[in-house]
Parts: sequence; structure tokens; C-alpha cells
Amino acid sequence: MIPSNLTTAPAYGTDITEEKVSQNDLKFMRTLERSIYQDNDKHKIMPLPFINRPTLPDNYPMALRRFKSQQRKFRADPKYFEHYKMFMDGILASRDAEQVPADQAAGKPGEVWYIPHLGVYHPKKPQKIGVVFDCSAKSHGTSPNDHLLQGPDQMNGLVGFLCRFRNETVGIIGDIERMFHQFKVDSQNHDFLHFLWFDPAGNIVSHRMKVHLFGATSLPGCATLGLRRTATDHTEISSVAAAFIKGDFYVDNGITSVATAAPAIKLISDTREICTKGGLWLHKLMTNNRDVLAQIPASERGSQAQELDLIKDALPSERTLGLRWNAEAEEFFFYPNSISEKPMTRRGVLSMVSQVFYPWGLISPFVSIGRRLVQEIVQEQRSWDDVLDESMVLQLGMVST
Repeated sequence: MIPSNLTTAPAYGTDITEEKVSQNDLKFMRTLERSIYQDNDKHKIMPLPFINRPTLPDNYPMALRRFKSQQRKFRADPKYFEHYKMFMDGILASRDAEQVPADQAAGKPGEVWYIPHLGVYHPKKPQKIGVVFDCSAKSHGTSPNDHLLQGPDQMNGLVGFLCRFRNETVGIIGDIERMFHQFKVDSQNHDFLHFLWFDPAGNIVSHRMKVHLFGATSLPGCATLGLRRTATDHTEISSVAAAFIKGDFYVDNGITSVATAAPAIKLISDTREICTKGGLWLHKLMTNNRDVLAQIPASERGSQAQELDLIKDALPSERTLGLRWNAEAEEFFFYPNSISEKPMTRRGVLSMVSQVFYPWGLISPFVSIGRRLVQEIVQEQRSWDDVLDESMVLQLGMVST
């Protein structure tokens, strides 16, 4: 339980002290701590952390308008619909969502909310769509996000992660598959998560999510707390692995370093065992030590290392925390070619500059050129889609090269 005087940190490895915490943060932690439990499939189940349980208006007409707008896009772009349907089929098959039985569709008055959704493509994976649920969409002046607690900031410092990662000889990175869909919502809150989709016959019918939603303001806090609770519940497997999960995961990315191969092998094995106990799958593992990599099944390695010949091939580079890590050369590097080309307009420049992720500020001198260019464009009061002058295009070239 959270101590009344707040002089020590609460459970799960968070760093919430008297100076940092708010009353809403306290309520978030207390609500989840006393309610979290594990189901027969090993997944952690938590309620939606409402400020107060709301009575919501009927927003079905708004959700239906939004869905019919999606339908028009489906008809105009069959490939988009194909990718969208694959995503929806996947969450239904994995039981992250379900079709609402006809006798339950009405639900309890004030506790049924239909969440609009839209498809978003990953800029580096044009064939893969993610469906985002718009929990901020308002109807009658309100939305679920208006009533949800965000929870305290439980993220460890990004720069600290990267420094600790190269503190020891053997670096390890890994990723929890679909982490945000591994933490379920208790059944008393399912009706707040209705959405519209097709039944097998092609009719528009009510469905509902059973997991915490990507799009809900409470999701990052719930997922982080659930992950750390998993580590706390299984410290007996390995206190070292539990500490790794609680202290060296940035959302779903684990990143750490150890002195030699033997403890690295044990850390990976123990961490995977703890994750399995919580219904989680740690994969996309990569290390700069060939002996350690040899102990990781090929299917569990990072994508570039699955068919690697550990005797002849150089170790590949893998993405971690927005950077690329060259495991062979043991270097971080930036990959400007990954920045997608945009039209040479105010809108395009802002998009390109925003794609550059540089947590240490090491390439600030280059990025600042683009940021200064954005300021110039704004000062000249150019519209979003006016083509830039040649001199400005040349300046932008300095950023991308």
C-alpha cells in the first residue's frame, strides 16, 4: 500500500515522492493497487482509473457518423480496408475485443460509450496499419479521456537508460510484444469501450474492447504499473531480473548491460520467465556478445539477427529508443535516410524536422537549422502548402545530409 506520509516510494519501483505526487496521482495508484489481479491466462486485469465513475451521454449517433466516414474510405481504398480488417480480425482472434451479445448491447444507462477509431500507418512499415481508438472524441461536450486519471509519470529518464546501457561490456536490448494489449480491463468497465465494426455477415454491430486502449490517457500509466507489478510478484525467480524490469524498461523496450556473458544469459532467461508469468512475451532480443546471442532462439532475436551466421557474419544494427545500435562496432548512430521525404512546404518541413529523434542533443547543431527554417517560414506568414524558395530548400538539405 502507499504509505500515508509519502516519505518512501510506492510499490512497483516507481519514484513518486512527496514533492512530485498529486492527489490525482495518489488516487490513480490506490485505485489500481487495490484492484489489480491476474486472470487464468496470466494477464493482469485493472479497472479504468476514473476520477469518478461517470454517467456518459448517448454518443452512438456520433460514433456511427464517424464509422460511416470510415466506410467511405474503405470503399475508396480497398488496400486500406484490407489492412484495417486484418488488424480488427487480429484483436478479435486474440480476444482483445469481442462482439457484444445482442441482449447486452444496451448496457447500463450512462455506462455505454462508443469509441470512434481510425487507421494509422507506420511511416517505416507502409503495409502495416495500427487502429487508434479516439478516446478524446467528444459528444455532448465530454469524452472518456475527460474522466480518466493519467497517473504519475513513471518513466525512467531516457538519457540515463542510454548511459547505463553502455556502462558494462555486454549490452542487451529486448521488446515486449504488443505490451499495451496485454493488460486487460475488468468486466465492469467493458461497456465504456464499445466500438462499431462488422459482424461476419457484414452488418455494422457493437463490439467492445477488453484491454486498455491505445488512445486512452490512462494507458501508459496502467501498462507501466502492470509491468512493474509483474516483476514484483515474481521476484523469487530473480531479484536481478525483477530490478531490470522495474528500472530499465522504457515503456516496452528493455535496455541494459552486464559485465560478462554468463550473467547476461541468466538475466535474459530469468527476465523472459518473469514476463511469461505475467502473460508477456519478451522478444526481439539483441546483444553484442556472440556467446550470449547463441543462447537466444533465432525466432526470439531481433529481425536482423534471426538468420545470422554467428561465426562468419558481422553483428547487425538494431533500433532501440529511437536510435540505431551497431552491435558489431558498439556504436549508436543516427540514420537520416529513414526520414521520409515530404513536399518542400511549411507543412512538409515541419513534418521532416519533427521526425528527427535525438535524446542526447548530439545533433542539435544540424536539427537547429531546420527549426530555424520553420521559424522563418512562420515569420513570413507563408501558408501551409506554399512551395519554399530555393534558398530555403538548400538550407533544409543541410539537415537531411
